[in-house]
Amino acid sequence: MTTRDYKNGRPRRQDAARSESPCGTGMASNFVPASQNSTGQVDPPPDGEIGTYEQAVAFLYSRVNYERIGHAPYTADHYRLDRMRRLLQALGHPHSAYPIVHVAGTKGKGTVCHLLAAALQASGYRTGLYTSPHLHRVEERFVVDGRSPDGSELAHLTSRVAAAARQIELAGGGRPTFFELTTAIGFLLFACRQVEVAILEVGLGGRLDSTNVCQPACCAITSISLDHQRQLGDTIAEIAEEKAGIIKPSIPVVCAARHPDAVEPIQRVAQQRGAPILTIGRDFECAWQPTDPPLDRQPEGGWARIRIDPAPPAVPRPLSPDQTLAAPHLPSTLGARGIVGVDLAESPVSSEKASPRADLVPPECWPVRLLGQHQADNVATAVTVLSVLAQGGWRIDWQQARQAISRVQPRGRLQVVGHRPLAIVDTAHNPASISAGLQALQQHFSSSLGDGRSRRLTAVFAASRDKDYRGMLRMLLSSCQHLVLTQYQQHPRALPMDRLAATVHELLADAESTLGEAAPTVHLAPTPAHAWQRAIELAESNGIVYACGSFFLAAELLPENVV
Repeated sequence: MTTRDYKNGRPRRQDAARSESPCGTGMASNFVPASQNSTGQVDPPPDGEIGTYEQAVAFLYSRVNYERIGHAPYTADHYRLDRMRRLLQALGHPHSAYPIVHVAGTKGKGTVCHLLAAALQASGYRTGLYTSPHLHRVEERFVVDGRSPDGSELAHLTSRVAAAARQIELAGGGRPTFFELTTAIGFLLFACRQVEVAILEVGLGGRLDSTNVCQPACCAITSISLDHQRQLGDTIAEIAEEKAGIIKPSIPVVCAARHPDAVEPIQRVAQQRGAPILTIGRDFECAWQPTDPPLDRQPEGGWARIRIDPAPPAVPRPLSPDQTLAAPHLPSTLGARGIVGVDLAESPVSSEKASPRADLVPPECWPVRLLGQHQADNVATAVTVLSVLAQGGWRIDWQQARQAISRVQPRGRLQVVGHRPLAIVDTAHNPASISAGLQALQQHFSSSLGDGRSRRLTAVFAASRDKDYRGMLRMLLSSCQHLVLTQYQQHPRALPMDRLAATVHELLADAESTLGEAAPTVHLAPTPAHAWQRAIELAESNGIVYACGSFFLAAELLPENVV
């Protein structure tokens, strides 16, 4: 693996032995675990209080969990960054022990995080990845080099975080939420495992998200569309402004938003904060070409090839002469500033018109296992972030990164899980994501989908009460031959099946003149498992089964521990 020499902000690679023990002798030398904190901020919890995996999970789920409630106002009263900062302070600032790439957006942010983590790990960096929500087990949220903590490690970490949380509560700081606690566990795990970089996916919005206490080396904002309107705003511009809240002064930003109403506020915030910004369609672009896929097996060369053209340019000069390009940073406890700057006068990107060094230019063509043209923007975003890091002194092994990215398939993101019929599970949970999913099916499998009365798409659908299920259903009704409605069983936000059925009845009545005989047959199934079985029975062997509508539906359909 590698260690870091932060002199002049440039990483240095060398072999080093690592310990896997949580917060033990293998702790990063610049991080002080809570039990050894010289300020005495946190005392270890009493023996046995959280000593098992089950106790850890019970503790976490005893806290307010907005992922399960789904309707909390997005205000500083409910999302309190000060409390998150105090929690991390009590833990010894674990989030300051390693560089961070911070990713926000409506669609694609999870995929971009997985792509970045795979590429950086392949380049030799011990890489932490924090994403949400999880499909089956809470520890899926935080992994290091692809490995989640085991039960004893999660119990140990949760015990530390619980002690810090109790201290905050006793001081009148309020009760940290489920997401704040799991974010703190992720930060702590990454410090304990001595990661050399962490990739953080924003949970909700950006400005007030618990992950937004970090000082990143680079930020990325993916596609913006309407979702979580009750919390983030009713327009694309309002939502984009919230996502832009992750932008930090002088820190490079890669923006993959294409909607003009999203691009304007993101670029404005970047300018206000003196953050260099690379925007898709202006500073970099991509082209997408699907392969000719077999329907009975996974294609060896991937589902598509993506060309990033032109190659990502050099990072623009910051807006004032005294600003510096962001580079990997030191813990705040070791210096007055968290960011170590690269003097632009000595940097390969000292001029706006300077060309990148040859060894910093990534390959143009990237094969991928990801379905859909929209994934081209995600891959281009990840590659551009890697290019920014390379120009800041990071050593990216482009060939290894290319191979790693070609193998990435985040679970539940248009994931092919069976053949004949071709069976796909998708976490799409808003109209924009459903539209992208249906377009992907058409782009890759048009001969199998058919058209009009000969359509051969069977959809399985369930949704949460607070989502735009009417908008999603409109798209499915005009695209499928059979629609199987169900209700997931393990989440309180599930929309009751009778409400789904009533909504479909209304929409079909409204669309009778346009759909006519092409209207799909509608079936009800009491559970996702029953719905899936019914869909497989309905679909022709050369047809497609597409399950969508919610992350929670995907969780109940995808087997645990199966990639």
